[in-house]
Amino acid sequence: SRDDYTSVRETWPDYDERRYMWMPVSRPATNIIGHNKPDSIGYIGNMSYAPNAEGAQIIRDTIAPLCNYKITFIGRGSEDYGSPSINALGMVDDIEPILANMAIGLAPILQGSGMKIKNLTYLSHGIPLITTALGARGFPESEAIIIEDNFARWPSIIHRLMTNGEERRRLSKIASRLFAEHFDIENTVHRLIAQYQVAVDRYPKRKAKLL
Repeated sequence: SRDDYTSVRETWPDYDERRYMWMPVSRPATNIIGHNKPDSIGYIGNMSYAPNAEGAQIIRDTIAPLCNYKITFIGRGSEDYGSPSINALGMVDDIEPILANMAIGLAPILQGSGMKIKNLTYLSHGIPLITTALGARGFPESEAIIIEDNFARWPSIIHRLMTNGEERRRLSKIASRLFAEHFDIENTVHRLIAQYQVAVDRYPKRKAKLL
C-alpha cells in the first residue's frame, strides 16, 4: 500500500526515488452495474488463510445472528462456515453473477498485512463495503468504505443500507469511481511500462560503467 511505501521512503537508508516507485494493487475494471437485491450481502476469500477464517467466524457467530439478511460466503474452505443465515458456496466456477447481485461486501479483518484484495474486488464491481480499520489500511478514505471495529454495530449498518436503495446506489457509484481513479489496471499499467522503459534506457550506461 502507499502506507508501506511511505515507510520505505522514510526509513530505508539507501532510498532513492529514481530506483523505487509505488504502484497500487490493480485489477481490470468491470461493466457490472446492479447491487439492488435486498438479500445480497457477501464475504469472499480463501478461508484456509487464518485472517479470512477468523472473519468468517465473526460473521457466523456475531454478525449473522443479529442480521435479518442471508449472507453468502464464497471461496476455498468457506463451505465449512455455513449456517441457517449463511449460504456457504465454497469455490465457484464463475463469481461474476454473484458479484453482480451483491449490494454490500463484508471484510471483518483483525489480522494480516498488506491491502485486502477482497476490498478491491468489491470496489471494482461498484460494491460498497464494511470493514475494520485494519481491513481498510492502504485504501483512500471514502464513503464507500465504511469502517467500524465494533462488530456489534455491523447488523444495524447492514440494515440501514439494505433498506435504503437510494443510499446503496449512491455508494455504489462512489465505489466505482474510487476504483477507476486509483486501482483500474488500465490506468496504472502505464506507470509500470514507463518504469521498465527507464530501466531499459539506463541499461547501456550501467553496463558500460560496470565494464
